[in-house]
Amino acid sequence: MIREALFGDERRSRRTRRIARIAAPIAVILLALSLWLWLRPYPEPDFATGRIDALMNFTLLRDEFNRLSVEDRLRLLGQLRERLSGLTAGESVLLAAFAGGIMHEARDQLEQNMSRLAIDMWDQYARDYQHVEPDRRGQYLDDAYIGIVRAMETLGGQPSDKSDSVILREAHTQARRDLDATRRGDGPSGAAMGILFSVLSDSVGQHAGPQQRQRGQLMMRDMARRMRGETSGGG
Repeated sequence: MIREALFGDERRSRRTRRIARIAAPIAVILLALSLWLWLRPYPEPDFATGRIDALMNFTLLRDEFNRLSVEDRLRLLGQLRERLSGLTAGESVLLAAFAGGIMHEARDQLEQNMSRLAIDMWDQYARDYQHVEPDRRGQYLDDAYIGIVRAMETLGGQPSDKSDSVILREAHTQARRDLDATRRGDGPSGAAMGILFSVLSDSVGQHAGPQQRQRGQLMMRDMARRMRGETSGGG
């Protein structure tokens, strides 16, 4: 039936060949365009003026965000933090709709992006920590803790207005509670030392490589001791 309609006689055959000559280049162009749209890098949105849901989508759900340097990711997170701290009513609606629309597959990518940034930040801090003078290690650990907590808050879409000193004080308090609980045989709480150690010890751990784990052990040990008040940090 189809062959008869297309090539049943000479007139139909000429018409079919004529249409094919026109359609073939168009099909090739459409295929090339589709491949380009599918394979091209996802464009980085303007974090100063872009829609808040587009910014969250790029930060949390695109692998292109993971490919940026740690410095670039932190720069973008700083801009995102400013946007989140001054949301309009309309932007709050967009943010809520974005959060509500994240399905299972997207949640996997979200966890990967959060974990990747936490690992890369921690690894960068850990690399530098090895070369910090002993008398400066305490301040370095405090700065590292605050930096990662701030980044995780922003990724979670809920940057707090707590000061650095309050964040550190709460971390010290929680760490001492966890230490007391461990001594009683109760074990540490699920939110040990707040956002940082919760993220690093749970979902992040499975994404870190052996070398990253090894590099981070010294700083993790010293930070835990500092937060508990056991040492000044270092050594």
